[in-house]
Amino acid sequence: MLKQPEKYDLPYRPDTVLLCHANPLWNVPGDRKTWYEILRSMRFIVAIDIIPNETNEFADIILPAHDFFEGWNLLMNDGAHTEGLSLRQPVSAPLYDTKSDEDIFNELADRLGFLTAGNRMLNIAIGLQLKPELMLETDRRHTDKDIADRKARLWNGKDVNWYIEHGHSVTPRQPKKTYRPWEGLRLRFYIEGLLHMRDDLKRKMEDAKVPIRHEWDWECYQPLPLPLIDPVLKEPAEFNLYANTFKEIHLNFAETVGTPRATDSSWELHASVLRRARHRKDPQIVGLAAGRSGQFGVRAERKDPLMPRWGMVFDLKRCIGCNACANRPPLGG
Repeated sequence: MLKQPEKYDLPYRPDTVLLCHANPLWNVPGDRKTWYEILRSMRFIVAIDIIPNETNEFADIILPAHDFFEGWNLLMNDGAHTEGLSLRQPVSAPLYDTKSDEDIFNELADRLGFLTAGNRMLNIAIGLQLKPELMLETDRRHTDKDIADRKARLWNGKDVNWYIEHGHSVTPRQPKKTYRPWEGLRLRFYIEGLLHMRDDLKRKMEDAKVPIRHEWDWECYQPLPLPLIDPVLKEPAEFNLYANTFKEIHLNFAETVGTPRATDSSWELHASVLRRARHRKDPQIVGLAAGRSGQFGVRAERKDPLMPRWGMVFDLKRCIGCNACANRPPLGG
């Protein structure tokens, strides 16, 4: 869109970028060289971050933020079967001349003259308007701890001190929330809503005469996944342990762990591993190779093949303290 604004009927030309703990060069699809050209064309780029990355290297100014050991945040556990808040609290005072994200945005908003408007939007974004007594006063700056406290009281009436002691309020999701009471039924089994969205989008694009409306790929609006065998199951039998390494922009942090297809795939593959492992004696990994489907297959054996063991791998250099890994552990721990 930014490379061909006329094609997409874009009436303006962005020339400023604000990055907040973001690295689009790493996680946004598209040709890397094109993204380089877009970033180089910007008049001004400012980044709020705790570590250098591929994108903030282009920044004119980097505003250093507290890392996750130094600040407060209350994060919603958005697992499929659980709900509740988890508290992230500082374990040490800031080591350097940094500020919390909230303090940085407050400073910018105050200097630019939209602190009041910013607080109003934050009240709506957090949902504090549901309990007016908890709403942020719009004429002053609010700290990260103050905002965490109001989030806490909005959720279950407990203040931040309760969360400091208990850590979280995560519980199994209530059936009345699982079964979508506002529609009178659970999530539609056939996901036919995708077809309604397709037809509605077609109509709106036609009414607006969107230039790319005839180039849009409507085939992806499928109510159910195509009945295709997972490519990994077609790999040679000697590969008995697989690492599914993919990056999907629609999945947030560790959401992959809660994806039903990924879960099913994992159990299928582990069952296959167990069946094969019972007939082998050598406990060592004997090879590593790339399979046709793009995953890596490992020829490996286990001394204790009766129970699959789970693990989670994450890069501390890229960790931003979102708590997703703590909130969404794989089945089996």
